[in-house]
Amino acid sequence: MKERVVTFALALAAFALFYTLMAPKPSAPQERVTRPISIEAGPNGHAALFRWLEAERVPVA
Repeated sequence: MKERVVTFALALAAFALFYTLMAPKPSAPQERVTRPISIEAGPNGHAALFRWLEAERVPVA
């Protein structure tokens, strides 16, 4: 009986470890969700991409 309890406890610990390592972690929420449009200056907008490419001296149209 003791062997079954130990086996169950180790299986439970293995499952907990697997869940801790493999479960997706929630990302930190943004202050304001931005939309990927051309005039949006937030982190998801195309204007930020345009500024980044210009800073890296990549020719953009």
